[in-house]
Amino acid sequence: MAALLFKGVVKTGPVLLLTRCGTSIPSVKGHVYSRFQQSKALCSQTRAQQEENSFNVQQTVPVSKEHQLLLREIFNCSQEAVELIVTKHPRLKTMSIPLLEQKVNLLLSYNLPLSLITKNPAPLCHTSHEELSRRLELLQARSLLTDNPVRSQDKVFNYLVQSGSTFDVAYKNMCDELDALEGCANKSERIAQIFRCNQKDVDSLIAQHPRLETMSIPLLEQKVNLLLSYNLPLSLITKNVKSLYQTSHEELSRRLELLQARSLLTDNPVRSQDKVFNFLVQSGSTFDVAYKNMCDDLDALEGCANKSERIAQIFRCNQKDVDSLIAQHPRLETMSIPLLEQKVNLLLSFNLPLSLITKNVKPLYCISHEELSRRLELLQARSLLTDNPVRSQDKVFNYLVQSVKQFDIGYKNMCDDLDALEGCANKSELPLYHTSHQELSRRLQLLKAKSLLTESNFDYLGCSSKHFDAAYEKISAEIAALEGRPSKCQLL
Repeated sequence: MAALLFKGVVKTGPVLLLTRCGTSIPSVKGHVYSRFQQSKALCSQTRAQQEENSFNVQQTVPVSKEHQLLLREIFNCSQEAVELIVTKHPRLKTMSIPLLEQKVNLLLSYNLPLSLITKNPAPLCHTSHEELSRRLELLQARSLLTDNPVRSQDKVFNYLVQSGSTFDVAYKNMCDELDALEGCANKSERIAQIFRCNQKDVDSLIAQHPRLETMSIPLLEQKVNLLLSYNLPLSLITKNVKSLYQTSHEELSRRLELLQARSLLTDNPVRSQDKVFNFLVQSGSTFDVAYKNMCDDLDALEGCANKSERIAQIFRCNQKDVDSLIAQHPRLETMSIPLLEQKVNLLLSFNLPLSLITKNVKPLYCISHEELSRRLELLQARSLLTDNPVRSQDKVFNYLVQSVKQFDIGYKNMCDDLDALEGCANKSELPLYHTSHQELSRRLQLLKAKSLLTESNFDYLGCSSKHFDAAYEKISAEIAALEGRPSKCQLL
């Protein structure tokens, strides 16, 4: 059986070529396949599959001068251009020249320019002649090869190299879009018609969102009509077009139904319409969390007309003050109302005044409720929240915003300072509190040089530099007078 199938075996470096009826069947040396299995596979394949699979392994055999010359004639280009083409598409090295020429002539017969073929010769290597012919006939029947109003020529040419199922899907989509043009000259003109705007605006829109141009026109129109059916303005849709190509029609419909059921699409009292529309683009889990938060905020309004009015109620201040607060801290407006109220109540439970909370609102949105609770408990345990003898209340409140590491360091320092008070009412009563280490060292050296390190002079170590220098000069003058020597002041 093997004798009938294989005329001979040619060893060419690392590749073993089994020649059958003039066709080279590459097989990587080192792979162990029985001749029975090879012959069985060959017998079961169609002619088109045999032709396509005959070039499956990239050859390392150098291109002969004769082969290069024939390629130059077929592609009608220079030696350098042929070398570049072969480098990008190594299968051309081992392709049968008659078959290659047959495929090129087939493409040319459909008025495809040779420049397009040489630019992308992949269909010559990867698609059988029969399959290539079938695809070209289909495309030609709908005038999709040249002057295609829904796809560029390069894009259509790329379809010729795709798998059979991928090509069939792409072909069907092109036909559907062609039928959906409804008299428009091209796809962008039809998109302008769907969005009811001029060509200039559509060109700008496509430049920002290139995926609009590759979308199926029937699907695009279906999604736009779906959004319009929920009374969403077209201006909002064109401003936020991502939902048209990032979210499936089924998922988009599901989300719109959920939002409509809670009246969150129009006149939403807890989120702006732009914000709600952005949720349509998010992943499924992100949308579901956002939807739940909106529903919770809606339930937490407690009769208030909108979110800012409810925030004013939580902070017990007027609308003007809340608007100013939100302008300084925009994240307050996006916070969950139940969580905001929970955090404010937590701070109030530790006897912190509301005026201090509204003055420093960052802890409400910068750290979690659990971490805020932990910090407050630690501070409360050492009586550091109110009447703190080592830090001001504003300073302590700022620690609540810091990272976990920074807070823990700040808390430890406060505890150390508290332990070091040793009966003093506050930190400022500590000896030498206002004197730096460098200044203290200077003063000690001066006093030691004059043998003035006595208990009566200790207070001078904690006074201001000006006061110390004046006192030191006075004492030095008195010592100089006692010794009968002129003082520094007298010399001056």
